[in-house]
Amino acid sequence: MRFELDPDDVFYRAADARASRDDDDDANRVRVEVHFSGHRSTLDANCDAVRATIARVARGHVWARDAPRVAPIAGSNACEWSVWVGDDVDDAWLAAACALETSSERADVARAVRVWDDDGEFTLIETAEALPAWVTPERATGTTFLVKGELVVRDGGATERAGGGANARARTNAALETLDDAERMPEEAQKILRARTDAATRKAKENRHDAFAITPRRVARVLRREPQLVAAAIESLRARDPAGVRAAAKMTHFEPVDFHPTLVRMSRWLFSEISRERFEAPERYPMPPKSADDFIARELGMKIACGFEMLLADRGPVVDASASDAEPVDDRAWTTFKASLTENGYFRNEMVGSAMYRTLLANAVREYNASPQASTSRRAQRSAPAERVREILAAPESDDDALRAASPSDASDETWLLEADKALNEELAKLEKERERTVCDATRSARSFVERESGFEGVETRSRRVNHNAAPGACPGDLNIPDGDAGFSLDARKFLSELGKALAIEDDDKLRRYLDADGADFDSDDSDDDFNFPDDSDSDAARRRARDSDDLPEDDFFASSSDSLDADSTDFVHVGDDASDSDDDDDDDAFAAHYDAVLRRQLASTDLDVTPSDATDADVSAALARGFLHSASADASRAGPAASLLAAAGVPADVARALHLHRPDAP
Repeated sequence: MRFELDPDDVFYRAADARASRDDDDDANRVRVEVHFSGHRSTLDANCDAVRATIARVARGHVWARDAPRVAPIAGSNACEWSVWVGDDVDDAWLAAACALETSSERADVARAVRVWDDDGEFTLIETAEALPAWVTPERATGTTFLVKGELVVRDGGATERAGGGANARARTNAALETLDDAERMPEEAQKILRARTDAATRKAKENRHDAFAITPRRVARVLRREPQLVAAAIESLRARDPAGVRAAAKMTHFEPVDFHPTLVRMSRWLFSEISRERFEAPERYPMPPKSADDFIARELGMKIACGFEMLLADRGPVVDASASDAEPVDDRAWTTFKASLTENGYFRNEMVGSAMYRTLLANAVREYNASPQASTSRRAQRSAPAERVREILAAPESDDDALRAASPSDASDETWLLEADKALNEELAKLEKERERTVCDATRSARSFVERESGFEGVETRSRRVNHNAAPGACPGDLNIPDGDAGFSLDARKFLSELGKALAIEDDDKLRRYLDADGADFDSDDSDDDFNFPDDSDSDAARRRARDSDDLPEDDFFASSSDSLDADSTDFVHVGDDASDSDDDDDDDAFAAHYDAVLRRQLASTDLDVTPSDATDADVSAALARGFLHSASADASRAGPAASLLAAAGVPADVARALHLHRPDAP
């Protein structure tokens, strides 16, 4: 056997227009396999049952190119069929509906049904959102089945580990042997699949179109016997070549005489295809003026008649198909040949679809196409519609061929052609609503996440803040304190501790000495959490100790700034003390007196407890508050340590800005 590796030739052939029709035929098919239970002696009867199911589900439907041809699979108790779908996606799902009904209606004999296309297991693609996480293309390709009207998947990874092999055919056979271990897909996936197939069956009836045409009598007779053949005629017209055009010019089989008005049954997709196809009538074919009332009907009849003539044209040996590198379709001999090549390592473990894999596959196809068996199979497939037309024309006329004259009023309404944009807009509107629902669902999920994780740093929940601040004196929101807690008073030691952490100076010696000035340990739990400031009677002595002490920090956050406080600024004026209004007092006393009133007024509406109390007797240093508020105001309402602490203490942002605006030295 000869395998020539010529990538340039492969790429040239892939781009060659001569093979476009064969490639298109191979790349746009839905394939179905039905595996039966019981003895193989009943295979023919089971195949007839499958044909009956297809005929019932697709009753009155004209497929895009050819009707399903059910044929037994050699060497197995199964049958197969396929349909070309092209741009008519509804045909793909109608084929899936036939497969689903076969598995349900013939459950007594149909053990499993497999349906797929060139994209893979398209039933799984449609139901992807409802599938378990383990169902992936690697684990489901070749092992997805319809069993008793339900979608099931056998884990392909498990079949490979059990020795099923890596190629699709071996995986499928191994999965069928262990079909009892297949997992039924969730109910939501079953509903999605059933809804899609039911919609396809319904649309097949809605999209039926009966077109009024005036054709030669022999054409009307063929269509009367087998309406599906109009698809082959339209395909031949659209894919015409010089040989077909010459045959249409002669009109040997369908002489343009004895015209008959008839109704041509087809799908809307086929009608739109032939309506937009531009083709001038041959010289032998008489046509009325374009202004004639029956011109459109005669033009449609002319196109169909010429299409049948091209279909019957004698094109000699089927050279184009054998020259194509595309894989044969519905050819069991080729499937067996390819499986043998795979098992013997011909493809060298190359990834499917890679350049080298395509090169090897193209050479294998060439060798197979050159064999006599391939020529026989291909000729039978390609000539089937033409042979059927010849059989009808050769048969003597009978009562079944009695033709009833049709009228334009019998035809289907064609306004849907003019309203195609309306239908498109409606479909786009539906998709837009689905997109909006998706966005809304995502928003709700995000909001739910925020509410659930609101205890983490940086995440706020508006509802929690509202609930906490609803009652006066309640705990400020987002402090991870359960709803219903009572009022909250400022703990001075914890406040300064948190401030040190926020400024990353909790280990600073000056801060620790400041907190330990009264002999309390910074981290001790034995001491009182509040500062023990001196009584009013000892305030003078306390101020002297503060001036003379070297333990207090001089240049940190709590120190007075050099441009606003003089040497006496280390004296503390406490909230609650009576500050003097004497003109002889220094600027520090005036500042402290002013801020005593400002702090009381501005903090009255917050959760900071600054009122004197017999229980806590907590004081706030005016100098400390001044330095703290100066730092907060310097942030200009931006996020910062001081602003964050104010917010955590329940001070609204507008109140914090107001504190800055009321400073005596504020601009």
